[in-house]
Amino acid sequence: MLEAWASSWLMQRITWQQELQRREQQERQRQEQQERQRRGQQERQRQEQQERQRREQQELQQQEQQELPQQEREQQELLPSCRKQPEQQQRSR
Repeated sequence: MLEAWASSWLMQRITWQQELQRREQQERQRQEQQERQRRGQQERQRQEQQERQRREQQELQQQEQQELPQQEREQQELLPSCRKQPEQQQRSR
């Protein structure tokens, strides 16, 4: 009788330990999965940030390239008017 009880108790304990190990393994796997997802998300955010900065830099360069000819044109337009003024002043004298 005692042997049967001890055997039953031992089997119960083994089953309980196996269940505990199974749950711990599941928890570890769940945590690892979460960590992988977190890292993946961080990597995506980092790439998006880099892409955003690259686009902003590109836009700035394009703006500068567009503004430069504009400034040059304005200067060219101003130059003749600066030249005309002294001529007009001389004529009016």
